[in-house]
Amino acid sequence: MKASSQKVIDRNRENAAKRFIDLTGKVFERLTVINRVFQKERATHWLCKCICGNTSIVDGKHLKAGNIKSCGCLCLEINSMRLKDNTLGLKHGLTNHPLRAIRKAMMHRCCNHKNKFYKNYGARGISVCHEWTDSLECFYEWAMKSGWEKGLSIDRINNDGNYTPENCRWITISENSRRNAIKLWKDGMWNQKKK
Repeated sequence: MKASSQKVIDRNRENAAKRFIDLTGKVFERLTVINRVFQKERATHWLCKCICGNTSIVDGKHLKAGNIKSCGCLCLEINSMRLKDNTLGLKHGLTNHPLRAIRKAMMHRCCNHKNKFYKNYGARGISVCHEWTDSLECFYEWAMKSGWEKGLSIDRINNDGNYTPENCRWITISENSRRNAIKLWKDGMWNQKKK
């Protein structure tokens, strides 16, 4: 090896050593860095201890960027909380019930800006009452008492009113389509009632 090549290699190592940041003892979210485990080209891995007691080996760039926050326990906790907070029927036998899908679609129309029907519902100020957003069971009980059957869709009696027990009823999909066509005819382009 030529002396000039060795000088370049030594200089590169020296520059890399100057740029190296020792993360030992630093805390990133739930992880505390214990020590450097190994170094690949352009990547340094660190042994970290999580607040839950587990250890894991993490790439330093992911630690510094905040991409890795725990040994995996944080993800498990978040998923567990989502399951507990999820009142969509997991513990009540309504997971695959058609009313769950109806409720979900109703809430998306009113709350999800990315829903294609949001402009006709949430953007107009239409909302779903708290008892239905908070509990699938309440929505299910109301639906059963108010005559829901498979094949019926939810309809607001007052088109400008919210989704509430007092303002909703069940009608067939064809009736709902006809009502929507009349609303468009009346409120949309033609400004006259369809015959």
